[in-house]
Amino acid sequence: MDKKKQLQAIEEYVYKHFHDDSTGHDYFHMKRVTRIAKEIAIKEPADIFITESAAWIHDIGDPKLFSNPVRAIEDMCSFLESINIPWRNTRYSSSYQRGFVQ
Repeated sequence: MDKKKQLQAIEEYVYKHFHDDSTGHDYFHMKRVTRIAKEIAIKEPADIFITESAAWIHDIGDPKLFSNPVRAIEDMCSFLESINIPWRNTRYSSSYQRGFVQ
């Protein structure tokens, strides 16, 4: 799967989880964050794919938004792997999960 299709899949995943959110963390919030993050990544320069991906999923697992944040992160990791983005055994996944388990 190419990066454009991966980003489309991530956007759809986020839409599924946040399209009807009423806390202010809805799909359109994620879309705004992603647009701004991409603009910053272009100026810095940073890896645009990683930046966009991270911006889309930045609220997955937030304990204010998920009753089981660890499960939400695990589900996200499985989803990312299903679209050929290895995530589970990286230093990022460990840090991310520790932040919600402590």
